[in-house]
Amino acid sequence: MPVHGLMPGLLEVGKIKIGIKGELVKSKDGNEFRLPQKIDHFRIVKNERDENDDYVLDDHILDVLKKNKATILNDEKNVVGIPIRLLYNEIDLVFPTQYVSYVAGKLSCSGDGVKAHTRDGRETKCPCGRLDGAYTGKDKCKISGTLSCIIEGSNVGGCYKFRTTSINSARYILSSLMLIKAATGGLLSFIPLRLVINQKKTIIPATGAPTTIYVVTVEYQGGIDDLQQKALTMGRERVSLIENMRDIEAEARNIVSPDSDEQDREEREFAEEFFPESIEKEVKKIEKPVEDKTSEKESKAAEMTVDIPKETVNPDTEPKPEPEPEKTEKPEPITRDQLIKILGLKNEIKVSDQKAWGDLIKKMKFGKNVTKANNMTSAQGDEFIKYLESLKTNPI
Repeated sequence: MPVHGLMPGLLEVGKIKIGIKGELVKSKDGNEFRLPQKIDHFRIVKNERDENDDYVLDDHILDVLKKNKATILNDEKNVVGIPIRLLYNEIDLVFPTQYVSYVAGKLSCSGDGVKAHTRDGRETKCPCGRLDGAYTGKDKCKISGTLSCIIEGSNVGGCYKFRTTSINSARYILSSLMLIKAATGGLLSFIPLRLVINQKKTIIPATGAPTTIYVVTVEYQGGIDDLQQKALTMGRERVSLIENMRDIEAEARNIVSPDSDEQDREEREFAEEFFPESIEKEVKKIEKPVEDKTSEKESKAAEMTVDIPKETVNPDTEPKPEPEPEKTEKPEPITRDQLIKILGLKNEIKVSDQKAWGDLIKKMKFGKNVTKANNMTSAQGDEFIKYLESLKTNPI
């Protein structure tokens, strides 16, 4: 048994995404945020962020995947099918789902489709009108789901997570997990599966215009007979594990749960990716001090002042006031608009390797402290933008 009060938690070693942060826009409330932009393939990223606040690609696991025969690549050699293993047999442990609403970057309400609980502990009906596509309030509700899995070729001991607020992806993943579990007689854990992304043609309800969306599901590479035989073989090899799986999962429900800090990180993750317009900027109020015409030093000096006869004052020995030091203006830091411009140019010249990006910055000779765009001044930012624009026509 673990130490009493010590809450275990499965390490998230990376994230699986089908979107990126797009252009910078302003919400109705004046908050600036980058619009989520869907893509047609998977991006596997680390938990680290670069100078543009974007997650860093996990080049190692991508290289491993591209050498795996079970991986599916599209015509552009991007990953659209990832070989994975799931951790439990219970679907709500593998892919927990709920309705969520965010306000100011915080989870304000969550529900299971029957009842919901607000952040301040109130119980309310679920679903409600905020789930309606026509609802325009800032506390809009969405479905949410998080799939935890092990990617083939990665180290065992942590997991990768795919998060979604797509009703289509949530339905497809749930349906496929239920089908696979039914075919195997209840087995999901560690069967070789694949997470895939597919195009789907649909109609936008508000306008009736056709559009293409990208949905994610889980599949087994093979037919029903093959899947059942695979499950049977695995079951025979680990009879004792299957017999105790219910006990393992019952314990998992009780102890493998996020602590408050991890819960806050999970909320922030969903808010940044799927509810960016809800995140408000922190505005620090600076109170102006009440101007005191007479400072404390001046008051004491006034009390100690005595009248000195003019004839006793020697102008040659009288102390002269020291000249005030020249004021130097601090250079203006790089602006957000400049950073967005630099990000766009980085994508245009197709620099994805962090070392190559760092070498480009070093070439500018801005100083040893300037190792990323965030460290630049506004003037240096302009100079770097000109340099990147020159690379569009004269690549290195």
